[in-house]
Amino acid sequence: MAPSASTIVSSPDRSWIPTRSHENDYFSYQPAMTKNELEREKIGIPPGFSNSISSLAAWTGMGFDSKSYTHTLEDDHILELELACDNFRDLGHPLELISQESFPLPKLGKKLKSLATDLTSGVGFFCIRGLDPHRYSNETNVILYLGISAYIGGKRGRQDEYGNMLLHLTDVGPEVDPENQRQAPYSNVGQPFHTDTGDIIALYSLGEAVAISLSSSPPVNVSDQICRFGQHPSYTVRPILYPWGGEKVFLSFSRRPLVGSASSPRSRDIPDLSAPHIEAINAVQFVAEQHALSIKLKPGDLLFWNNLALLHSRTGFTDAPGHKRHLLRLWLRNDATERESPVPAELQASWNDAFDHAGRPQLWPLEPLRERDYITNQQRSSGHGSDHRFCSLSAGQHSIVTSQWRLTNNTILGLMTAFEQQFQTPAFGIAKLDPATLAIEKFLGQNTQGYIEAYLHSATAITRKTFQAGQAHKHTFPLVERALKLWVGCRFIEEPWSIVGSETLGMSRSTNPNCPYHDRIPVPPIVDLQIDLIVINGFLQPEFKKILKTLKAMLESSDPWNNWFEIYLSYFILLHNVELTMAHDAWFVKRNNLKKRYSNKPLIDTITQGATTLLTCFHYAHQGYAPFMNLALENTQQRWTEEQKAYLREMRPMLQQIGGDHLHDPARELFWTSQLHRPDWRPVILIS
Repeated sequence: MAPSASTIVSSPDRSWIPTRSHENDYFSYQPAMTKNELEREKIGIPPGFSNSISSLAAWTGMGFDSKSYTHTLEDDHILELELACDNFRDLGHPLELISQESFPLPKLGKKLKSLATDLTSGVGFFCIRGLDPHRYSNETNVILYLGISAYIGGKRGRQDEYGNMLLHLTDVGPEVDPENQRQAPYSNVGQPFHTDTGDIIALYSLGEAVAISLSSSPPVNVSDQICRFGQHPSYTVRPILYPWGGEKVFLSFSRRPLVGSASSPRSRDIPDLSAPHIEAINAVQFVAEQHALSIKLKPGDLLFWNNLALLHSRTGFTDAPGHKRHLLRLWLRNDATERESPVPAELQASWNDAFDHAGRPQLWPLEPLRERDYITNQQRSSGHGSDHRFCSLSAGQHSIVTSQWRLTNNTILGLMTAFEQQFQTPAFGIAKLDPATLAIEKFLGQNTQGYIEAYLHSATAITRKTFQAGQAHKHTFPLVERALKLWVGCRFIEEPWSIVGSETLGMSRSTNPNCPYHDRIPVPPIVDLQIDLIVINGFLQPEFKKILKTLKAMLESSDPWNNWFEIYLSYFILLHNVELTMAHDAWFVKRNNLKKRYSNKPLIDTITQGATTLLTCFHYAHQGYAPFMNLALENTQQRWTEEQKAYLREMRPMLQQIGGDHLHDPARELFWTSQLHRPDWRPVILIS
């Protein structure tokens, strides 16, 4: 018999994965509250919600046969995939450029596009079977995965603050984290029903078979009072259910920030949840369990589902020798999901954070990440790689800082005019510089490859080949490693910094199309200056001093060929940095409509003088151009590896094709670096 409404039922379970307090018929019991509390909480179905959900994605797991959602690849499909993989690899593009155009699938592509429609107009999920991941290398598996997913969702989301677009879901083991603080993707603990960020979630199973549970939107009146507690700015207030189209419901729900877990405790800044709140979020779990469908993924299976329509969970597991669970995960969007499943306004900031890649590196790890600091990070947030705390630097609550720019080429009464316009930002600054400095240094160290791929995917073959050689030799050539660090640091401070997380410091995106900050939220100028000073004073200047010290020692060497390859690669990277710095200055002048050639002439004078000094040392102290002109010279250098000799042979015909603006515009690629290859080199005089 159910207790009366005046009876107080035992407190609801606040555990990470709750258990029902009434196993027989949980929903026939009243919530854990007194009669008076119950009367106060009678709010009914919130406005905008239908009494029932009418959608093919509102299903119960007992009604499915695995054949209805599993689609097996035929032999000609697999051959088509492998040919497309070889074709993409021949293009030499970074992984982020995998698309339907660069990964053509004439036959399978049509089937994949048809399946993608099930995500928004069908049951909301499907499985593709038939690949054997053990036949392929790590890189090939990733290329195949990205190629297939490009036909399901062409836009991919960043899954953490470092720019990792691809996550390896696997238990990295206690040897990496003896204290067992590994976060969910890197542990073996069970996960309650939840959603991620993104319209579509994609999994590719590489290892041992694993069960994933999906559940449709819970057909229960879970009030929008869930998560609507408090208005303090230290946390986000939003619903977990969103009505759409009259008879559909979107959901975005994670239990972790509300109740916490053993490895990721609940934030103390969030007000405590009442018993009705706990009952409500427990109801999400229990209803999802009732209607769940457990899907056993075999090695090679790919599973796609609509993240706004379905919840997912997993049970705990234990790996055995030779049988290890390993999944690859992507967050995806496509035109259909954006059109038919528009993201609710309350979630837009998180989606922008994940899917807006402008000026941000993209990383594609081919193996699981194992750094302890990374896998135990309790605050996964996309951004620029560090979590900074801000403090107000203003005397009054409404103090502001103004950024100005000139708007030109406007005609009034036939006269050309120029206006000074302003963008106002609050006076905030980074409160603690030491932690910020460590976070930035760590980010730069982990993202060298990401920056190189982001900036050089459209560069000339000469530049790409030379940077590839630099990357290949950075562990054996200390000077090259330092030059790469300097190059990345300079790109870091050139970025047009924007706020992309949910905390916007009270600002909104600029809607003025003439504003340099159009459609984004710039960081306050003081924060921008602080970041620049951290990188310049704490990173770039010390690194540059180390480079000069190492170069001096090499110049004093009695054997000019002893360190030639290391010196050449380093000089190329440093001169390419000069080209990009001058190009950035030219961009800044144009963006702000400055009536001068350079925005920072002292800086330009300094770096051009430095470039000329490097070229002078290279040609007169090292006879640096000789290996590109003297074919016999490489055969006499026993210190050079076959890879280094192959680089020289590959570069010689490319150097003959340099011409045009590359030789006349100091802000163009190859203006400075091509001077390394001229036998008749003379210093170039630039006119200010």
